[in-house]
Amino acid sequence: MDNEKLTIKNLTNLLAPAMKSLESIDKSLAILADLQLAQEFVADPATRTKLYRRMDKAHHTLASTQKAVRDMTKRDINGGMTRDAYTAENGAEAAAEEYREFDEAVEANTAAYRALNLITNMYPMLDRLNRHAPRPDPTDANE
Repeated sequence: MDNEKLTIKNLTNLLAPAMKSLESIDKSLAILADLQLAQEFVADPATRTKLYRRMDKAHHTLASTQKAVRDMTKRDINGGMTRDAYTAENGAEAAAEEYREFDEAVEANTAAYRALNLITNMYPMLDRLNRHAPRPDPTDANE
């Protein structure tokens, strides 16, 4: 039994580099397939470039809005009082004003998430290819 475990362990160690190579080949083939699909469905390279830039901008916008929401949640609004308690104590109008910035940050984040989903769902192969590329700052991109 002990020899069997040792044999399995040795076999696993021997096959590990081969498995790593196969995973690399699989990833490369998937990228090649996505490149072919991208050329098939978005034939014009300039259009593909614009779509990649739109994806980069959508990712950047989502990251910015997520940071804004995180920053807003770290703020101590009304001494940590819940929104419902604040509304009960001060009224709906006062609560709406007090939480306005937070609500706007959440709405902006939701809109950014939807915009990113829209473009990535329309062009999934471009999205997969775009994930392998470094994410440039979209403010530097020429559009």
